[in-house]
Amino acid sequence: MEYKPEEVGLDQLLLDPNNYRFFDMDQYIKVTPNRIHEAGVQQRAEELIKLDGREELRALKESIEANGYIPVETLVVKAYEFKEGSFLVVEGNRRVAAMRWLKRDSSGGSPVSGSLIESFDKLPAIVLKGGEDDIKTIQHILMGLRHVSGIKQWGGYQRAKLVVELVDDFGLSLGEAAKQIGMSAHEATRRYRALKALEQMQNDEEFGTLTDPKMYRLFHEAVSVVKVKEWLGWHEDEYRFSDEDNLESFYKLLAPHSPEEEEEAARAREPKIRTYLDVRNLREIIGNIEAQECLLDPDKSFNEALAVAKASTAPNWNPRIQAASQTLRKMPTSTLKSLSPTDTFPLRELYSLLKETLGDWMKLTDNKLDL
Repeated sequence: MEYKPEEVGLDQLLLDPNNYRFFDMDQYIKVTPNRIHEAGVQQRAEELIKLDGREELRALKESIEANGYIPVETLVVKAYEFKEGSFLVVEGNRRVAAMRWLKRDSSGGSPVSGSLIESFDKLPAIVLKGGEDDIKTIQHILMGLRHVSGIKQWGGYQRAKLVVELVDDFGLSLGEAAKQIGMSAHEATRRYRALKALEQMQNDEEFGTLTDPKMYRLFHEAVSVVKVKEWLGWHEDEYRFSDEDNLESFYKLLAPHSPEEEEEAARAREPKIRTYLDVRNLREIIGNIEAQECLLDPDKSFNEALAVAKASTAPNWNPRIQAASQTLRKMPTSTLKSLSPTDTFPLRELYSLLKETLGDWMKLTDNKLDL
């Protein structure tokens, strides 16, 4: 690992428009390296940072204004080849955005300390050195330390993207990738599967444009629930689902639409499966023909299908009540005479429960019985 402590000026620093935190945002657009320095790209990156947590950014800005820039956590940057003298921020994008905000306020006439703005010309930073692959490796290690196992953790989608990048782009095994970023091998494998399953939907001709990174948590559950994996035909060797009919049904539950609909209208339709718990509860429905028909009926809700599944698996109470009645009818008089008050407790409890149950039935149905 090669790096060098240096002082850099705020105007030399470029926000990273491909920050992992942006990956699950609707407004995110991947930017090619040769355009990162463009004013419009930098402005958009700053807007995305604000969208990710405007109040947090405002609090950071106010803290810097009140206390000065205190480099408790040093900026980490790397040389940017498409604009001489510039550096791309690897760690510290929010701090750089906050300082830019203060500098704009000062230029606009706000009473920001002049000495504070001057201090932004000499910011302590760690400049990563070496070849592109070496720098990428260092970046991944830093991301793992801070955003996977560290205190500023990313969401599941961003963690999965990092795992996939390490495996697919850098040739690491899942075990090696897990070690590099401080994640368990089990979690790395599960996240790799989930993102591959999401990418399969993204690449689908019919549903690709309706796919949203926020669906990641649904696929994270889908590749974990055995019954759902089997229903969709998961292939571990290929990291993809193979049962095309069931997969199409699953996609329609996530993104309901008809081929004739415009994309905007399709996105406005309410999906039946919205949470990871819905995916988990699919195991109750799969295999139950009546419940599955209800699930795939566009006029029925997920909860209705789940209710059908649970009703069909609920114990049939009637035969049990009849069996108890038959037992009581067959009880000999001699047995009744020999019962002590203590022995009658189960009968008294049953009598009380029968009265309570029939009372509830009368209240719910507005019927009347003489008890």
